[in-house]
Amino acid sequence: MSPGYIRTPIYDRPGGLGDMLERKYGVGREAAYARYVDESGVVSGRLGTAEEVASLVNFLVSKEAAFITGANYLVDGGVTPFI
Repeated sequence: MSPGYIRTPIYDRPGGLGDMLERKYGVGREAAYARYVDESGVVSGRLGTAEEVASLVNFLVSKEAAFITGANYLVDGGVTPFI
């Protein structure tokens, strides 16, 4: 599994990414994240959540995924380009 831009508590801790983006863009936290997502090329238009990553993990460890082997799943909102 390859998670991309996933908003976790570390983003919002003092001195974390949220603070850095607020200073960089001169706007509030949510507007700063929105601009960061836009500039980073996140196709889904938002940061992912830990719950979305956990949902894939839950599926992969379930009986329904028993025949899946050797795969890498991108959980990146469309950041990774494919040809």
